[in-house]
Amino acid sequence: MSLDMSFQQSRYTTSPISLVTHPKIPFPSAPGQISLADVHRVQHLIGRLPRRNFLVAANISGASAIVRAFQAAFAEFGYPYSCMIAQGIEEDEDIMFSTQGEITIDGLAEAMEAQFTSWTGRRAPSSVFRTVLRG
Repeated sequence: MSLDMSFQQSRYTTSPISLVTHPKIPFPSAPGQISLADVHRVQHLIGRLPRRNFLVAANISGASAIVRAFQAAFAEFGYPYSCMIAQGIEEDEDIMFSTQGEITIDGLAEAMEAQFTSWTGRRAPSSVFRTVLRG
């Protein structure tokens, strides 16, 4: 298969179902293979993936670690998203993540995975959440 410039460009602008690789795989599975993170970065640059801001409730135990975990997951996927501890809700900020009561790291990671999926429409990188939360 030939990977001329027009075909490679279409990888950035169409649905990245199977034409991409993961950055942790040490080599591309085909010549010219790009990562999903690269697709998202380019989609943001051309206006197809808007920047979004998400909030974590300030009263959650470990809120800083939760923010770091979401930021790491967004970075792994190349999303132009940010996450911060809620100090007050601004007009350009999206849904707040919060939990109630005592929760284990695994329970927290599961709740974060569900929230990540609802925010992005993609399955969450659970290992990223668990790694950051266990710090």
